Order: sequence, then C-alpha cells, then structure tokens
Amino acid sequence: MSIVLLVYWGQFGGELSNRQETWGVFGDFVGGSLNPIFSLAGLVALLITIALQSQELEATRKELQKSAVANQAQAEYIAAQQKRDDLFRLINKLTERINNNYNGNFLDEGRSIHHAMMGEHNVNTNEEFFLLYNNANDRNTKTYVILKYIETDLRSLSKLINEYEDASLSSSGATPLPSFYKAEYKEFVGAMHKYSIFKSDIAEFYYEYPKSV
Repeated sequence: MSIVLLVYWGQFGGELSNRQETWGVFGDFVGGSLNPIFSLAGLVALLITIALQSQELEATRKELQKSAVANQAQAEYIAAQQKRDDLFRLINKLTERINNNYNGNFLDEGRSIHHAMMGEHNVNTNEEFFLLYNNANDRNTKTYVILKYIETDLRSLSKLINEYEDASLSSSGATPLPSFYKAEYKEFVGAMHKYSIFKSDIAEFYYEYPKSV
C-alpha cells in the first residue's frame, strides 16, 4: 500500500485536491493497484493454510494409525495372556493328577510307582520294578490301568505345554516351563519307554529319544 501511494504521489504530486473527480481517479488507481495484490496474497494465504491443514491431518492420521497398531498389539497381548493363564491352570490340574497317580498306592497289592522307581530301573535287579513291569503287561491289573491313565495324561500335558509355549512366544517370549516338566518326568518316562510300557511319542517329548527308537 505504501509503495502504491508513493508511486501516485511521485507521479501526480502530493497536494490534496478539493475536486471530487480527482479523488475518484485516486480511488480507482489505488483500488486497481491493490485489489490484485490483496487477492494474490489472500490466495497464497489460503494455499498455505490448506498445506498446513493437510500436514496436520497427515500427522493426525499417522498418530491414529500408531494408536490403532498399539491397541491391536495390546489386545493381542491380553488375549495371549488370558490363553496362557487358562493353559497354565489346565497344566497344573493335569500334573496334580499325574503326580497323585504316580505317588499313590494304587497299584496291585497297594504298591506305588514312586516306590518302584526309587531303586534301579532294571527288571533283573529291582524286584519292585520287575513287579511293575510284569503287571504293566497284563490288561487285567490295576497297574496297567494306572499306567495307561498316566500315559494319556502325559501326552495331553505335552500338548498343553506346547500350546502354552506358542502363546508365550507370540507375546512375551520363551519360558522355562517345557524344560521344567521335561526334567520332572524324564527319568520316569525314560524307564517306561525302555521297557515299551510307554509309546515313543511320549519319550520323544520328555526324554528326547530319537524318533527311530
């Protein structure tokens, strides 16, 4: 605006006129000069505003996307944690039953698996283990029934442990649970597999026998 006025006064003089037509020409000059400039400035301002709004919208979109990803990850973690808790309760329940059958005097003549396993795991040198082995091969004995119950539970336990570990790997990482239960039942499963009382799939998990055995 200052430049336009300076140009006008420099060109036509700076004295104030008392003639109406002179003021009309002055107004036309000023309006004709400034209107395009102001219009251009307004357009530039509008474009800058649109660009800034676009940047803000893009930033907001990215933040919402990050929030959605974080919420999804949190929901998946909570779901995995809930699954882990459920599996852990089942694992505890199953191991409680296995240990009860292992330690209880439920075999023929009131014997227990725990008592037979205390000595050497050899049918030729350990009488209790020999009786366990002998009765385990007779479908009509309590020993056979109890050992089959334990074998089934051990197989179910191995599946639950694998499911628990898979759920843990997807959320918080590996756990010591598999190695703990493998160590817990390794000796017993190894002895039962040695005399073909338990099948190979049980031994592969707890005792890590080669599949060819």
